[in-house]
Amino acid sequence: TVDLAGGTLDLAGQVATTLTMIGSGGSVSNGTLAAGTLLSPGGDDAVGTLVLSDVGVDGAEYRLSFDGAQADLITSEGALDLTGLTVTALAEPSGRIYTILHAAGGLAGEKPQLVGLPSKWRLISTENDVCLAKRVGTCLTVY
Repeated sequence: TVDLAGGTLDLAGQVATTLTMIGSGGSVSNGTLAAGTLLSPGGDDAVGTLVLSDVGVDGAEYRLSFDGAQADLITSEGALDLTGLTVTALAEPSGRIYTILHAAGGLAGEKPQLVGLPSKWRLISTENDVCLAKRVGTCLTVY
C-alpha cells in the first residue's frame, strides 16, 4: 500500500502492478497503473482526490467512496484513456449524481465498467468527465 497523503509517486516510465494507492491530495505521474492496481483516493473509509499526470490506468480498479453529497475524485492534468478501468462502489451513495473522474485533456477509450451498485446506477461520460448517476423515474418516447 502506498499512502500518498499529499505526496507524489513518479513511476519513471514504468508499469506499476499490484499497488494500492490511497491518500487525498496525492499524485501519480509518468507511467502505467496495470491490472491489480487499486486506486482509492481517500482510502476505503473516506473521500479524497488523486491527481494523475501522464499515467495510464489499463486494468486498474478505482475503489469509490462516498460521504453524503461528495465522492472520491480522480483528476488528470492531460488526456486519460479509460480502457480497462473498473469502478467499484464500496457502498450505495445517498445522492443522485457525482463527478468521479475529470481529465483536463479529455477522455479516451472505453467507458469504465461499474460494479457494486444496483442497475439504477450508470456511468455517464462527457468530453472531460465521468459521472455516476442514479436513474430515477421512467423515460417515455412519444412518436
